Amino acid sequence: MITAIPMNYHEIANHFTKALSLVFFDDQGNELHREPNPALNTSCSGKTAMLELFKRHNAERFVVRHIGQKMLERLLNNSYSVFQVRRGRHAAQNLAVIPDTELIPLTAAEHGSPSVNHDKKKAQGRKCCGQDGLKEQAHRSGSCCGSHSTPQHTCHSTKQAGRGGCCH
Repeated sequence: MITAIPMNYHEIANHFTKALSLVFFDDQGNELHREPNPALNTSCSGKTAMLELFKRHNAERFVVRHIGQKMLERLLNNSYSVFQVRRGRHAAQNLAVIPDTELIPLTAAEHGSPSVNHDKKKAQGRKCCGQDGLKEQAHRSGSCCGSHSTPQHTCHSTKQAGRGGCCH
């Protein structure tokens, strides 16, 4: 079983999508791959790339400190197992073989942290492209997902792409 762990250098990152890298371990705790986090400093497109990275490396299980409800929901919907590590430091070579007594299974999106940014977007009347099947509709109209885009200033412009202003 391949375990993916979000890491900052040699420690588990405090937040799943804000980790510097994603590290993949085998059952014996051997590091197989270390990849830069595609979701770091990006919008929804980075999180989608993150999911693709997990599939590419055959990850089945995740060990996290903190994870947002939306990302946790995406992982659970893709049949991944997600565990939260209890407090304390764990040596990098032992991360994938942490005893079950040190792990809390996260089995519902509500076990994750509420998304502050998602709530802000919702309050502004904006939606993420991934919700309600709006992505295709937004791309056809050229108004990517929310009130922040106009035909002259869409999120596809080089100024907005990848800076959190766009939702894909």
